[in-house]
Amino acid sequence: MTPVSADLIEWADIVFPMEGAHLRRLNWRFPVQMRQKRAIVLNIRDDYDFMDPDLIELLRSRLRTHIEM
Repeated sequence: MTPVSADLIEWADIVFPMEGAHLRRLNWRFPVQMRQKRAIVLNIRDDYDFMDPDLIELLRSRLRTHIEM
């Protein structure tokens, strides 16, 4: 797992936080970088284990409408 950093946000074209609380935290920690980014909240509760197959499928499903996969 890679922690979010200012460099990663600058690199990204779009930021996809799972929850609104994650977006608020990103805006608080990286206000300059986030001000320049499009952010789309996926509305996925953060209660899955890392690499949970159900989470991966849900992420794919939600991201499909926003990016080419």
